[in-house]
Amino acid sequence: MTATTSILTPAHRRRGFTLIELMMVVGIMVLLAVMTATAINLTINGDKVRAGARQVQSLLSGARDRAIYAKEPRGVRFLLDPTNPRTVSSMVYIKPTLPWKQGSIQIQFGPGPSGTVIVNTISGFDGTSDYRSANPTGWANLYNMGLLRDGAQIKIPDNELGTVYTVTNTANVLNTPPTLQLTTAYLDPPSNSSVAIGNPAFNPDRSDLTYSLQLPPTVLPNQDPVLMPKGTVIDLDRCNKIPNANPSSLNTTTATLPLAWFNSSVSPTIYNSQLDVMFSPRGTVYGSAASRGVIQFYVGTQVDADKGLMPEDPAGGDKVIVALFGKTGVISVNPVDLVDPPLVSGASYDYFKYAETGEVAGK
Repeated sequence: MTATTSILTPAHRRRGFTLIELMMVVGIMVLLAVMTATAINLTINGDKVRAGARQVQSLLSGARDRAIYAKEPRGVRFLLDPTNPRTVSSMVYIKPTLPWKQGSIQIQFGPGPSGTVIVNTISGFDGTSDYRSANPTGWANLYNMGLLRDGAQIKIPDNELGTVYTVTNTANVLNTPPTLQLTTAYLDPPSNSSVAIGNPAFNPDRSDLTYSLQLPPTVLPNQDPVLMPKGTVIDLDRCNKIPNANPSSLNTTTATLPLAWFNSSVSPTIYNSQLDVMFSPRGTVYGSAASRGVIQFYVGTQVDADKGLMPEDPAGGDKVIVALFGKTGVISVNPVDLVDPPLVSGASYDYFKYAETGEVAGK
């Protein structure tokens, strides 16, 4: 037998890939992978923002339901993020605290304009050699624990004839003796005489006065803060019809948060450490938060908040508005309006239109 040799022509030979072709295929695969991952991340981030908005809505609704069921006020405290105190990343349920009535007080006064008498200082007796120091008010401890802040209300005297005042300059509680400053003059001033004006202290009935000091709400027992989805926050600076990196531009026209939440004693304005919304047993918002009428929370990503991106910035991610109507207690979730012309001079868009009117985007 003779061996036969198979000779393959070039047309029958198996052809391989060149290096350039392999690199092109790998490059296309990498590009598709990156595009897919980006699309997935955008979808996940959008879902997180919407989940964060639903979480804010759920806690507010939960506090309202608790107030109605318990027939006692309940609320939600929004906690500032430790890494960016211009954002909120967690919330917790709260309830009112019992009024503070410890110790006795004395009314101080001084000369006002044109020889008039101004009475606007309350003096406690802790840490003094006075015989009443055995029954101190404990204001310094309240202040150090963060329970005594500007805007607190005090009733003097603590009976049916007492008058409610608002307190400011609470840092004075660290004086000896500790003092609280009233935002308005005491209603029962001493006589307008040089003897009265020179007197360092005055009590209308010439005896120690009782008082009732309303402290901020406290966290409900056995309640831990609820964290918003990772990377999602309430951007407080964007809760403003004219967003600005400097919140000192906030005022009663442009802010969508209660003005009591802002500490205007420094510049730029900063946010108070405890931002509370309280519901009455009827399910309506009361207290300082009620003055806003409609409270609107701008929920977005932590990255956007850290960069200070405007809502219309194309580099930004998803964002949602959670609106709380104080008179009814209704909570809604709405998109940001980036279509309609502004209603406030200087704004590019009326971001909160859908939340305020109940309209739907694209309708």
